[in-house]
Amino acid sequence: MATPATDPFYLDWNFWTALLALAAIVLSQLPPVRLLLRPRRLEVEVHSRINITHKVGNPNASLVVSIRNTGGRDLRIKGLSLSVSRDGKPVTNMPGAHYFETPSSQALVLFVPFTLKPG
Repeated sequence: MATPATDPFYLDWNFWTALLALAAIVLSQLPPVRLLLRPRRLEVEVHSRINITHKVGNPNASLVVSIRNTGGRDLRIKGLSLSVSRDGKPVTNMPGAHYFETPSSQALVLFVPFTLKPG
């Protein structure tokens, strides 16, 4: 007895339909995957002037620092510190304690770890 000849799989329209549907799903998910694969990137700008004072022996330094997340994922800021040195020798290290959320803010905010969204 002879067995009936079957067509190859690439001549079946159901195969091509499934392949195109799979390709459409993969292509529709590429932009989010591309954003997830972008590295974290922090852009920091420091103003050229600084204000150093002391109150009852407690040194304080005020400076303007602009922090932006230019990467593709959320970025967690856990701390900020200022290292002061004289003639190449470290004098002190001051941790960040307060900050202004926006340039127009009037009230200080206690520095706690925070997350920056992309952009």
